[in-house]
Amino acid sequence: MNYFLVNRSNADNVFPVSPQSIVAIMLLSLIPLFNLKNNAVASVTHDFLVSIAFVLVTFYIAAHIFHATDLVLVDANVLLSVYTLIALVLLTIFNQISKCTPGLYSIFLMSGTGGEHCRTFVFPAIFLLFFVMTIIHNQLSQGNIDETEAFAVATAFVLSSIALLLIYLSYEIDKLEWRLREQATTDELTRLLNRRGFKLFAEMAINESRRTKLPLTLLFFDLDNLKSINDRLGHKEGSEMIKLFADSLQSAFRESDVIARVGGDEFIVLVRDSKASEGILINRLNAHISNLAIPRLFPKYSYGVAEILPTTLDSLDDVINKADENMYKAKMKKKNEDAQ
Repeated sequence: MNYFLVNRSNADNVFPVSPQSIVAIMLLSLIPLFNLKNNAVASVTHDFLVSIAFVLVTFYIAAHIFHATDLVLVDANVLLSVYTLIALVLLTIFNQISKCTPGLYSIFLMSGTGGEHCRTFVFPAIFLLFFVMTIIHNQLSQGNIDETEAFAVATAFVLSSIALLLIYLSYEIDKLEWRLREQATTDELTRLLNRRGFKLFAEMAINESRRTKLPLTLLFFDLDNLKSINDRLGHKEGSEMIKLFADSLQSAFRESDVIARVGGDEFIVLVRDSKASEGILINRLNAHISNLAIPRLFPKYSYGVAEILPTTLDSLDDVINKADENMYKAKMKKKNEDAQ
């Protein structure tokens, strides 16, 4: 550890404060000035200067650990003390995380996945690299390995570390992207597709239908008694009925069919390549509702149907509107029959 300390016995040849300390302290003193202004230029300048300070202090540490004083352009007798190095490291870290407005290094303070991984891996990774390189340096100094072997080991370690880090980050990004995509296309209450998700998968099914020349059937459902359930039993019970109806749809239709909740009490099912008639499909749904539903939450519904032929030029929205209109006609017919 003696090479960390200033040589006091040869004080005539040593500056009271080393040039490295002067440069680093001036830079670290300048950085907080850009915290006073909350604008894009100040934020970018802050991040840029902190990055320079981070690289500079890292160079200082590496130069002193490996006795590579020529790397920082100073004489071997002019060395930072270990206390100065620690102070510079702490000041650099403070400047990295002190920026409260969004900036590159504010990631250390963020509560999301990125902030968590940054706090977990960045500093241990730096320590590990220094640790391994120190071992390689010591082995080289003792003559156990030559320079070619040391270079090969160091290169293999650094490259494999970078590769593993990139693989891990890619995995986390992919997982996060999948989670965001799922949240964007999934109804939170029923875990069915929402309107955005339905359109995405329905367009794929329509394109497949045009290739295979097989028709599709779109059924538009509307719960008739949701409002009365909400009024009599409360919205919690209404949500339970919605989930019961969603579960019935999933049980009655196939996994290849596209099922979605597109409104508070509205559901759509796009049936792929089904040889079953409309009546068979509805009877199957009613049977599953009877098996799943609680008597006080028995869902009553109206529905409308629209066919999508491989040769049709209608857009998906046009087909949905047509099924919606047919559902509304069925609902009105049911109301008129009940009134009589």
